[in-house]
Amino acid sequence: MGHIKAGHVCGDSMDLIQGTPTGSIRVSFGYMSTMEDVDRLISFIKECFLEKKSAIPIQNQAIGKANTSSPDDVSACSVGDDVLSTGAKVTVVSSNSQASVVLLENIFLYPVKSCACLKVTKWPVGDKGLLYDREWMIVKQPSGNCLTQKEEPKLCLIRPKLDLDGATLSLTTPGHPSLVLPIIDHSTSDVLQSRVCGDRISTIDCGDDAARWIRSVLGGQKTYRLIQQHPSLNRTDTNKKLLSCANQAQFLSVSVSSVRLLCQKLNNCSVGIPAV
Repeated sequence: MGHIKAGHVCGDSMDLIQGTPTGSIRVSFGYMSTMEDVDRLISFIKECFLEKKSAIPIQNQAIGKANTSSPDDVSACSVGDDVLSTGAKVTVVSSNSQASVVLLENIFLYPVKSCACLKVTKWPVGDKGLLYDREWMIVKQPSGNCLTQKEEPKLCLIRPKLDLDGATLSLTTPGHPSLVLPIIDHSTSDVLQSRVCGDRISTIDCGDDAARWIRSVLGGQKTYRLIQQHPSLNRTDTNKKLLSCANQAQFLSVSVSSVRLLCQKLNNCSVGIPAV
């Protein structure tokens, strides 16, 4: 009933609601099936789909006060809030309670959900994670659902840039002029309703100029709007931590070795994928 209330119907693209898959898989056993087949299936489900509780606390040395003396990262460091920096040591606690210290090599944030990333060496941390991470998103009209790269691959060509001192968000893409939007307090603006993973969220429309820019970049006859989360948004994850327009977590982490392995497999693939 919760999925139905969230607007989920058969055949739509809403595959996650509150972090839970909406689909199901039927497994059939036949006359020749054995208990070994059952055990393998159960092991596969446990390894790949069973949610394991884990904590990823960040050590004190990973977060410190912003340092305005760095000329290369003025916009990233002049806010004066706590900041997360590359080179920081992060303690990762696995599901079996074993802790290991890893080095934070890169930081990426996605100001506009499902568009290209913004790579930084240090960045302020707020109550919803990295400041302005997934603060904006492009929604389809009239449904208000988030547009993703699964539906529109051209989103990966929209590159964001945040100027915290100038309080602006800039979007660029090849063959089009830049779109520059002010980062302002929208607490008194009219509230619109949008959806992220089936959750209704309070948002602010960024205006007709932004909508026209999005449509010129993506092309076609469909109508889109660029929206920003409203300051009153109090959506939380399963651990009661505040979320922006993210799917289900403030932070996502991946090991460098995993990325290298993926790149290696893509480079060795024979289906015409370009080298990474």
